[in-house]
Amino acid sequence: MSTSNFGTPIIDSFATARKLAPVIMNNVVQELQLKHGVGITEKFSQDVYTDEIRIIRQVALTQDARTLGESIDGKHFSTQTIEQPVSAHYGMRIRHIYNTPIDIPQSMMDMIPLDMLNNTSRLLHQAISKNVNASTLAEMLATELNYEYNSGTPLGDRSVEVTLGTTDILDAIFDMSEILDDGDSANGQDTFDAFTRSLQLRPSVVTELKKSSGAVFDISNWKAQDMLQVGALDPVHRPNNKVDGYQGEINGTQVFKTTGAIWTLAEKYLGLTAADLDDVYGLMSASEGTGRALAFTNSVVTGQSPLGQGVRLYPLYRWGHDNWFKSCVLLLKTDFVSLGTGSLSVIATGSRA
Repeated sequence: MSTSNFGTPIIDSFATARKLAPVIMNNVVQELQLKHGVGITEKFSQDVYTDEIRIIRQVALTQDARTLGESIDGKHFSTQTIEQPVSAHYGMRIRHIYNTPIDIPQSMMDMIPLDMLNNTSRLLHQAISKNVNASTLAEMLATELNYEYNSGTPLGDRSVEVTLGTTDILDAIFDMSEILDDGDSANGQDTFDAFTRSLQLRPSVVTELKKSSGAVFDISNWKAQDMLQVGALDPVHRPNNKVDGYQGEINGTQVFKTTGAIWTLAEKYLGLTAADLDDVYGLMSASEGTGRALAFTNSVVTGQSPLGQGVRLYPLYRWGHDNWFKSCVLLLKTDFVSLGTGSLSVIATGSRA
């Protein structure tokens, strides 16, 4: 058992003082980035006390318009086959779970005169935010990377490739938006809402975007001077790094700086190894195409530890998500090489070998 050394600290053979800092050093972890109406939808998750949420979409009508008086089907009554409502089916399984109890012994709280309970609760909240951020990103990445691998062709219709330092990142973002503007008509989405999209970028890409000559900051423009002062991507919205990484809006799309820690955890959710996603620079998502459900009601219960005097936290966070449409576009390094085996799936790290 490790114990303190009463002989330290010492300077020039004479003992010096040691004090415990009166506060605990806080970790900085990004809050949830994608929320309802921003890159994802949660409108189908009103009741999360279930294993799976079933979602029904009524398929669009297939009959053709006609012109009266023409020789082909030009009479008042149509000769086309009568239609009935037809549905397509989707779903979300709410199976990711975070519920291992956490014990805080009374003796620990006695010997360390700090707010261990509240700080442990804060760490729990941060862990959940980080996991939900990473698993949601992994869900969308799995859809697109599997498509890219199985198609055997470059992701030209669902990705944009760039060379950092050479390619104009702002132009690339407009190209990504254009892909989503065309929707997924095969699944009833002629287009996607331009103002409920999100763009998650690696910090290096956000920096490149801000550094690009004339792309964001025109130094001779007074509005750009204000943007430069706070590091914003537009003159209206103030950015943050510490909360959720929000940077502002481009072309109606909310832009987030997604830290390397989230990308690394997403790799683990996908069963990839560290740095496998390094050549994936970002992801733009339309909210209509990715659903998420958070079962966070009564998420933490506090009770007496059964091991002795102390507090036991009983967390219960459960969540799930799925991607239904061609609603995501990847920002990739030029000459990106396919990842995985074409069957990437999202499994929480504690359930992987």
